[in-house]
Amino acid sequence: MTEPVEDVPEANAMQAESISTADIAVETAILDLLRARGETRSICPTEAARSLAGAATDDLAWRRYLPVVRRVALALARSGTIDILRKGKVIAPEQAHGVIRLRLKPGQEEKS
Repeated sequence: MTEPVEDVPEANAMQAESISTADIAVETAILDLLRARGETRSICPTEAARSLAGAATDDLAWRRYLPVVRRVALALARSGTIDILRKGKVIAPEQAHGVIRLRLKPGQEEKS
């Protein structure tokens, strides 16, 4: 499990495209989970959020990580590192809303 991230910006401040320490931790959490799952399998963004929240005492603490997980996932999709899935089909990052899943693009499993 990833260590909890202390530097998670508020949802309205997360629109900026700058890379922060929190973004790097979130990207690492997403990619670690996806690599562990394998190239043909996907994860729900909530899995990364729960991993980042760690053993927080609040059962719903992971929810505060969800907006940044989704934002970083969109950036990873735009860079060609992951696919965003909706109902099992790859969608463009601009179409990512509602329930989505994340999957490594083919050939990304070995990359660091």
